Amino acid sequence: MNRFSSHLQAEADRFFGLRIPPFSLCPLPVDLYHERMKPTGMRVRVISSSTRKSVRYIVWILSVLGMELPAQHHIAPIPEITKTTMWDVAFSDSLHGLAVGDYGVIQRTSDGGRSWVPRRSSDQFAFRHVHYFSPRRAIATGFWSSVYLSDDSGETWRKVETGTKEHLIGLSAVGSKIWLSGYGGLVLVSSDSGETWNIRRAGTNNVIDAISFSDSLHGWCSSIQGGVFRTTDGGASWNPINSPSSLPLTTLWASSPDECWAAGFNGLIARTINGGVSWRTYSVHETHFQRLFFDRFNRGWAVGRRGVIVRYEPKRDEWVLFDVAGAGELHSITDAGESVLVAVGKEGAIIRIGIPGEKKR
Repeated sequence: MNRFSSHLQAEADRFFGLRIPPFSLCPLPVDLYHERMKPTGMRVRVISSSTRKSVRYIVWILSVLGMELPAQHHIAPIPEITKTTMWDVAFSDSLHGLAVGDYGVIQRTSDGGRSWVPRRSSDQFAFRHVHYFSPRRAIATGFWSSVYLSDDSGETWRKVETGTKEHLIGLSAVGSKIWLSGYGGLVLVSSDSGETWNIRRAGTNNVIDAISFSDSLHGWCSSIQGGVFRTTDGGASWNPINSPSSLPLTTLWASSPDECWAAGFNGLIARTINGGVSWRTYSVHETHFQRLFFDRFNRGWAVGRRGVIVRYEPKRDEWVLFDVAGAGELHSITDAGESVLVAVGKEGAIIRIGIPGEKKR
């Protein structure tokens, strides 16, 4: 039996890069029942007939032993509402969500992302982020210092003045405190859910594309033009720290005062657990990542160009390819409950991803 288990493991390693515990099979990142394209770096490899035969052999052996393959995740593109590029999506619960994009487009769902109703701000500026403070209180931010608040879960919106006209590219929030980042090293800070704002600077003239806070005091920000900065006083002052790579960084996720994830061009994902003194880089998938985040169930996700979705496997401490969605480029992903993800991207793409059998970690 050990020899047989070793053979199954070898087959799984060769074709899928999986680890199979004794007498069980992990969820597979590819669909075993249909021929698909499997990305490998910058090349694309078609699963051959011999591979499919080997897969059928494994499935048959498992069925003889009384084992079943777990249900696979399901990706459902939402019927197109607009051709406008969408940049961010957020949910307040498993039903109610908002998505924002270029030209002031705001879309709203009340059925878990299955259908969306379009809204539009009075100023048709490009939105880049949306966030829920509570089930009814939401904020949308973007270019030309556009900051809009809603007190009815996105049904109506009102504009808030910030004291600046700079483009706002990044957003991070902890409770009622929120930080926005943008051009010229700008960092805006609000402690009242976006009603009033204070202007800060990150100590650089570069665009601050990404910003992330783990609590009300400890945060990180970075520029695609170069530079990573850290604060321990809520954004009042910032200090430069080591960058994980010479490659541009596009997204950050602060997990704790000393731990932060970063992702960027050419498949770069990196992690520090000592405040940026050193970083570990991960070999993932050749894409330009647009967003990395950990959901409410502590699952790590990152999305990027060519519709790539990768997932963090904490037991193995590695990122693996989850799927390649139909969209040409994905900009953001979030959870709409424990078994549903929603991603948005280029040309109005909204994708709903069902994950059967997920358990809270």
